[in-house]
Amino acid sequence: PEAADFPADLLGDGVLAGLDCPEPHLLTRDPDADLAPLEAKLDGWRAAVSPTVPLADAPAALRTARRALLLSGPDIPGPIIWCRDHLATLWLLAEDFLAAELARQSLDPFASLSEKQRDRLSETLLAWLETRGGAPEIAQRLGVHPQTVRNRLRQLEELFGDRLKDADDRLGMQLALRAQLLMRAHRPDGERER
Repeated sequence: PEAADFPADLLGDGVLAGLDCPEPHLLTRDPDADLAPLEAKLDGWRAAVSPTVPLADAPAALRTARRALLLSGPDIPGPIIWCRDHLATLWLLAEDFLAAELARQSLDPFASLSEKQRDRLSETLLAWLETRGGAPEIAQRLGVHPQTVRNRLRQLEELFGDRLKDADDRLGMQLALRAQLLMRAHRPDGERER
């Protein structure tokens, strides 16, 4: 609301602009070329650019860009968010219900643990899933002692058993843990997990 007028005069002839609606948007064939002149002139404006898609996919692309604006925060610098640089994040956060359901199913052994235990074991499990490294490597990554990691890995083996050996189960766990981290990072201040 406090932003200066949108610099529409910088847009080329090939750009269709809908600037008078509650959610302003642009349609362009070449966002890299057409938006470059705007980058330094978007005083108070924030834009999200979807991946370039065929015209038939424009509605999905617009939804993706709008979702990026909702999820954007101070961790994404600059006035323009290029969705192509954040596809994994946008995909993992596209549907809160599915992310929560995946977490419920993939991480169900954590249900009986305290929040503190869940956080520590989740952190360790994600580090192990991402690196498949040994205790020293994971300990260095987490900033804890290797023996602490060994103890946590034993706890994870007791909780998950053979599921840690199944590639599909590991993928589900890793996606669920990453989605939880992203949801925490993009949750408004003070909002608690359900």
